[in-house]
Amino acid sequence: MNNNPKHRWQKGNVPWNKGLKGDPRNGWTPERRKAMSEFMREKYKDMGPRYDRREYPDPVVRAHRYRFLRARAQAKYWRQQWLITWPEFLDLMQRMPGPVGRRMEDWNITRCDTKQGWSVNNVRYMQRKDATSRANCGVRRQRRNDT
Repeated sequence: MNNNPKHRWQKGNVPWNKGLKGDPRNGWTPERRKAMSEFMREKYKDMGPRYDRREYPDPVVRAHRYRFLRARAQAKYWRQQWLITWPEFLDLMQRMPGPVGRRMEDWNITRCDTKQGWSVNNVRYMQRKDATSRANCGVRRQRRNDT
Protein backbone atom coordinates (compact mmCIF):
# COMPACT_ATOMS: atom_id res chain seq x y z
CA MET A 1 0.00 0.00 0.00
CA ASN A 2 1.21 3.45 -0.84
CA ASN A 3 1.91 5.57 2.26
CA ASN A 4 1.27 8.81 0.42
CA PRO A 5 -1.78 10.48 2.06
CA LYS A 6 -3.03 11.62 -1.37
CA HIS A 7 -3.33 7.99 -2.43
CA ARG A 8 -5.30 6.74 0.56
CA TRP A 9 -7.53 4.46 -1.48
CA GLN A 10 -5.92 1.73 -3.53
CA LYS A 11 -7.26 1.14 -6.99
CA GLY A 12 -10.55 -0.73 -6.68
CA ASN A 13 -10.99 0.10 -2.97
CA VAL A 14 -12.71 3.47 -3.38
CA PRO A 15 -16.19 3.41 -1.78
CA TRP A 16 -19.08 3.78 -4.16
CA ASN A 17 -20.23 7.08 -2.61
CA LYS A 18 -16.79 8.76 -2.40
CA GLY A 19 -17.29 12.39 -3.31
CA LEU A 20 -20.97 12.02 -4.28
CA LYS A 21 -22.57 13.41 -1.12
CA GLY A 22 -23.27 17.07 -1.67
CA ASP A 23 -21.94 16.97 -5.21
CA PRO A 24 -23.46 19.76 -7.37
CA ARG A 25 -23.61 17.32 -10.28
CA ASN A 26 -26.17 15.33 -8.29
CA GLY A 27 -28.49 18.25 -7.66
CA TRP A 28 -26.98 19.59 -4.44
CA THR A 29 -27.27 23.33 -4.75
CA PRO A 30 -26.30 25.65 -1.89
CA GLU A 31 -30.02 26.21 -1.17
CA ARG A 32 -30.74 22.48 -1.02
CA ARG A 33 -27.71 21.92 1.22
CA LYS A 34 -28.87 24.68 3.60
CA ALA A 35 -32.44 23.29 3.69
CA MET A 36 -31.13 19.77 4.46
CA SER A 37 -28.86 21.12 7.21
CA GLU A 38 -31.78 22.92 8.84
CA PHE A 39 -33.96 19.82 8.52
CA MET A 40 -31.34 17.56 10.14
CA ARG A 41 -30.60 20.11 12.86
CA GLU A 42 -34.31 20.28 13.72
CA LYS A 43 -34.74 16.50 13.55
CA TYR A 44 -31.80 15.76 15.89
CA LYS A 45 -31.88 18.86 18.11
CA ASP A 46 -32.42 16.85 21.32
CA MET A 47 -30.00 14.04 20.50
CA GLY A 48 -27.37 14.93 23.10
CA PRO A 49 -26.39 12.63 25.96
CA ARG A 50 -29.48 11.11 27.56
CA TYR A 51 -28.44 10.58 31.15
CA ASP A 52 -32.05 10.12 32.25
CA ARG A 53 -32.38 7.00 30.04
CA ARG A 54 -29.42 5.18 31.55
CA GLU A 55 -30.03 2.09 33.61
CA TYR A 56 -28.17 3.69 36.53
CA PRO A 57 -28.31 7.49 36.11
CA ASP A 58 -26.55 8.14 39.44
CA PRO A 59 -22.80 8.34 38.63
CA VAL A 60 -21.79 6.78 41.96
CA VAL A 61 -24.06 3.76 41.48
CA ARG A 62 -22.90 3.45 37.87
CA ALA A 63 -19.25 3.40 39.01
CA HIS A 64 -20.11 0.67 41.53
CA ARG A 65 -21.87 -1.28 38.77
CA TYR A 66 -18.71 -1.23 36.64
CA ARG A 67 -16.67 -2.30 39.69
CA PHE A 68 -19.07 -5.20 40.19
CA LEU A 69 -18.84 -6.31 36.56
CA ARG A 70 -15.03 -6.11 36.55
CA ALA A 71 -14.73 -8.00 39.86
CA ARG A 72 -17.09 -10.73 38.70
CA ALA A 73 -15.22 -11.10 35.41
CA GLN A 74 -11.88 -11.26 37.21
CA ALA A 75 -13.19 -13.93 39.59
CA LYS A 76 -14.36 -15.94 36.60
CA TYR A 77 -10.97 -15.52 34.92
CA TRP A 78 -9.13 -16.78 38.03
CA ARG A 79 -11.67 -19.61 38.45
CA GLN A 80 -12.95 -18.28 41.75
CA GLN A 81 -16.54 -18.84 42.72
CA TRP A 82 -18.61 -15.61 42.66
CA LEU A 83 -21.85 -15.69 44.65
CA ILE A 84 -22.34 -11.96 45.30
CA THR A 85 -25.35 -10.49 43.51
CA TRP A 86 -25.53 -6.92 42.27
CA PRO A 87 -27.81 -5.67 45.11
CA GLU A 88 -25.52 -7.29 47.70
CA PHE A 89 -22.43 -5.76 46.09
CA LEU A 90 -24.06 -2.32 45.99
CA ASP A 91 -24.92 -2.65 49.68
CA LEU A 92 -21.32 -3.63 50.45
CA MET A 93 -19.98 -0.63 48.52
CA GLN A 94 -22.39 1.81 50.15
CA ARG A 95 -21.33 0.61 53.62
CA MET A 96 -17.62 0.95 52.79
CA PRO A 97 -15.82 2.72 55.69
CA GLY A 98 -13.72 4.90 53.40
CA PRO A 99 -13.07 5.81 49.78
CA VAL A 100 -12.87 3.01 47.21
CA GLY A 101 -9.98 3.04 44.79
CA ARG A 102 -6.49 1.95 43.87
CA ARG A 103 -4.40 4.10 46.20
CA MET A 104 -2.79 2.37 49.15
CA GLU A 105 -5.02 4.15 51.69
CA ASP A 106 -8.26 3.33 49.82
CA TRP A 107 -10.63 0.59 50.91
CA ASN A 108 -11.56 -2.63 49.08
CA ILE A 109 -13.38 -5.85 49.81
CA THR A 110 -11.23 -8.95 50.28
CA ARG A 111 -12.00 -12.56 51.02
CA CYS A 112 -11.58 -13.75 54.60
CA ASP A 113 -10.81 -17.30 53.53
CA THR A 114 -9.02 -17.28 50.17
CA LYS A 115 -9.70 -20.98 49.64
CA GLN A 116 -13.43 -20.23 49.39
CA GLY A 117 -15.24 -18.19 46.75
CA TRP A 118 -16.59 -14.66 46.84
CA SER A 119 -19.74 -14.52 48.96
CA VAL A 120 -21.21 -11.96 51.32
CA ASN A 121 -20.23 -14.10 54.31
CA ASN A 122 -16.64 -14.46 53.13
CA VAL A 123 -15.71 -10.81 52.43
CA ARG A 124 -14.52 -8.02 54.65
CA TYR A 125 -13.37 -4.44 54.28
CA MET A 126 -9.65 -3.85 54.20
CA GLN A 127 -7.34 -1.05 53.19
CA ARG A 128 -5.30 -1.80 50.11
CA LYS A 129 -1.97 -1.49 51.94
CA ASP A 130 -3.05 -4.21 54.40
CA ALA A 131 -4.47 -6.44 51.66
CA THR A 132 -1.28 -6.37 49.58
CA SER A 133 0.86 -7.34 52.56
CA ARG A 134 -1.08 -10.58 52.93
CA ALA A 135 -1.30 -11.26 49.19
CA ASN A 136 1.19 -14.13 49.34
CA CYS A 137 -0.98 -16.33 51.51
CA GLY A 138 -0.10 -19.57 49.76
CA VAL A 139 -3.16 -19.77 47.50
CA ARG A 140 -2.26 -20.46 43.89
CA ARG A 141 -4.65 -18.81 41.49
CA GLN A 142 -5.47 -20.65 38.30
CA ARG A 143 -6.42 -18.80 35.15
CA ARG A 144 -9.26 -20.01 32.97
CA ASN A 145 -7.05 -20.54 29.95
CA ASP A 146 -4.48 -22.55 31.90
CA THR A 147 -5.16 -26.24 31.74
